[in-house]
Amino acid sequence: MRATRDETGAYAFALPPLGADEDAFLVVGDVRETVRVLPRERPEVRAARATVVLPAYLGIETPLDRDVRGGALEVVEGASVAPALELPRPLLAAEARLEEGTTPLAARVEGTRFALDPLVVEADRFGVEVTWRDTLGLDGRAPFGLEVRPTPDAPPTCAQSGLESRTVLLESNVLRFDVLASDDFGVREVGLVWFEVNDRGEVEMAPSGRKVLGTGAPAASNVERIATLAPEVDGLAPGRYRLHAWALDALPGRAPELSLASDLVVMTEDEHMEWVTGGLARWMERVREARDTELELLAENRGLQSLPGAQRATPE
Repeated sequence: MRATRDETGAYAFALPPLGADEDAFLVVGDVRETVRVLPRERPEVRAARATVVLPAYLGIETPLDRDVRGGALEVVEGASVAPALELPRPLLAAEARLEEGTTPLAARVEGTRFALDPLVVEADRFGVEVTWRDTLGLDGRAPFGLEVRPTPDAPPTCAQSGLESRTVLLESNVLRFDVLASDDFGVREVGLVWFEVNDRGEVEMAPSGRKVLGTGAPAASNVERIATLAPEVDGLAPGRYRLHAWALDALPGRAPELSLASDLVVMTEDEHMEWVTGGLARWMERVREARDTELELLAENRGLQSLPGAQRATPE
């Protein structure tokens, strides 16, 4: 192959693809030299990880380690993110920017590793672009891009298990059921709250009682507690109530999250006896109606059986 000298005095040769080190015989005028050609791959990212430190209010001190080779990372708002890249050869230099033209971000080159200082994640997503050059003077084929997507701290969820939508409870008895709560970073407290229902069927705005069932832990994503409600102990006078379970996470200022409501009727012994008696009376009335209907059907069937065979065979 031949090459001509350009305006800078350099010769640019177009070498064929090489898979191994080769000797090349170079002729420049009267100069004859054997040159060793060393083909080397460009330094591409071997590993990309990010250390995520969660917001202090969550109480989770152990940092999270995330693989970010896919170029995207979702983290909760208020966390800090420190990406780091691993290259195949020691680096001569590397640089990271939030976007093209901005000031380079604080970072460190440590042999084959390039690590950024922690970046605080606010409400807006942002991208980080990294470029590098190894000690052979080779750049990466393309910059490495990482998009950081902030997500809000989601509220907890809460549900009651083993409790019917409407429950009648004698004031001297104890109601038992399960409360299940979950949260993305940990349930802090679970409990019960109840509201009085007036004679018009309207639910009072302010709760008439509240009870804490237990506490969770910073990393307790799922919490289950056995709930007990004793009217005489917990201050539920005979009447109608709207009962909720509630769960609270660690986000400052967030109100407890309520479960779906259950209707609760607390009765005295006399009221309970009257309610049971009334229920039995209604049941007996339905039994009598069912008996009368069956007797009417039996009489009709007997009348049909008494008809002559030819008449029974007609559609009528």
